[in-house]
Amino acid sequence: MRVEACCQALLRHILPDLDPHRQGYCFDVGVGTFAFYCQLFAQLGFPTVAVEPMPNRQLRSLCQRHPIQLLELCLSDRVGRQTLHLGQFANLGNANFNSLAEDWFGASQRTRRVPTLDLKSLLEQIAPSQVTCFKLDIEGWESVVLGQFTHLPESLAASAGHV
Repeated sequence: MRVEACCQALLRHILPDLDPHRQGYCFDVGVGTFAFYCQLFAQLGFPTVAVEPMPNRQLRSLCQRHPIQLLELCLSDRVGRQTLHLGQFANLGNANFNSLAEDWFGASQRTRRVPTLDLKSLLEQIAPSQVTCFKLDIEGWESVVLGQFTHLPESLAASAGHV
């Protein structure tokens, strides 16, 4: 079984037990081009946010068909714009390896400037009353975002209690 399918199967069982009334938001940060966790979250009945700086046609269509809020940006430690290094694998372009980290193994020298938000600004913009799940797959930038959870103001930290 593929890793993504296994993870999604686990979430399909865990999330309804964690939040049976579907009060918390589910975030899919670094959606990529397949394995759309945001689709699973929406199908389970959770308010859902997808964060992807370069969404493909399939993701855009999915967000229109389901109640998924799509934010076309990168989650970072800065509010503004940063350089996204376009991904490559086996010398072919691969958007699943796009990264803000220029030294990420799948990052190429081809770049694009993209909007960015830090975690606090993202949560202030969405204003969730609760966070049930935060899926984070941002190609070498995870530790930058994870470190921000400890610095959230009390009001936002309380809403992220189930992260």
